[in-house]
Amino acid sequence: MTIERGNFKALLEITDSTKGNLSTQLKKLNEAGLIKIDKYFQKSYPTTDYSITKKGQKSFEEFFNQLHSYK
Repeated sequence: MTIERGNFKALLEITDSTKGNLSTQLKKLNEAGLIKIDKYFQKSYPTTDYSITKKGQKSFEEFFNQLHSYK
């Protein structure tokens, strides 16, 4: 499963994580340049979207290939 873009609420549901844990992990991924964070207002509500960067996509593919090679 590949998620190229998502908002905080959707990622909470997909990961079945707590808000604090997910927020911490997303911050670390952003600091590493693996994801991009976009914050804006939608109908007067704060919204945060996350998208994978080219660096993040490459890192994910390398990680997946390493896991696949353990067969």
